[in-house]
Amino acid sequence: MVPFPGQCHSREDSDIPGGIPGVPPQDGCALSHLTLSGNHLGDEDIEEVARSLPSCLSLVSLDLSANPGISTEGLRTLLGALEKRSRGLEFLSLAGCSVGPLDEPTWTRSTGMIRDLRLCGRRVRSDQRLFWKGP
Repeated sequence: MVPFPGQCHSREDSDIPGGIPGVPPQDGCALSHLTLSGNHLGDEDIEEVARSLPSCLSLVSLDLSANPGISTEGLRTLLGALEKRSRGLEFLSLAGCSVGPLDEPTWTRSTGMIRDLRLCGRRVRSDQRLFWKGP
């Protein structure tokens, strides 16, 4: 994972059981929005984020835009993690990532767990280059 200056850099450095790697604990603070836009992240970094999703139920918004190293496989990794928690996400942006084209099962899983999914990129089919608003 790309290190963030002044913050812990691994799960072992964090005092949050199952917390988000690289995010220091704070009393009375619940992480609800996480923006990692333009941080040169790839699918292997998404695995780190995904491992924390089931135990971070307060997270409702995740912005991973402008990270071309994130592919459809990264989205599938996130979807697998979301299936392990009791709630999906209100917002997920993968605009500017290398996600797509999506097969029907991945598209169906996405729309069932993410209320506002933002996909936009040169590798996404034109019928999937949209701002999708779920139920």
